[in-house]
Amino acid sequence: MSIKFSVYKTPRPKGSKDNLEHARLVSRGTKGLEEICRDLSDACTVNSADIKGVLEALTVYMGRELGYGYSIELEGIGHFSPALRTRKISEENGRIRFSVSVDGVNFRCSNRLKEMVKEERPKKVKRENISSEPIETRKEKMLEYIRKHE
Repeated sequence: MSIKFSVYKTPRPKGSKDNLEHARLVSRGTKGLEEICRDLSDACTVNSADIKGVLEALTVYMGRELGYGYSIELEGIGHFSPALRTRKISEENGRIRFSVSVDGVNFRCSNRLKEMVKEERPKKVKRENISSEPIETRKEKMLEYIRKHE
């Protein structure tokens, strides 16, 4: 298997004469927890339920420790740290104060993981817009929408 990509035109402001293009990943989908646990279980002697339990415990642990202000380094995976958002607030008396809140979690991938992914050679594929419905059904829906929303 390899990483697949397709080429898209880069949006430009009106009047710009640049015709730039960029590569965009063609995703194969998203691996969910159940599938990850099953695949890991197949690769080692730990059963899927135990793997799921460990991942749940790790999630709770990381959430608590990140909430306390710690950063977390998972060797081979990456570095996690709390992300902050700062808002500047002007008070009526002219004073300026700052409001700080947690905005999420920063993630910096480990060099080992990055190198493993970089070993793959991306392959260009033709873009396809695939619909789950036949063209006649889509056409009927479009015409119905037009009738309702002149």
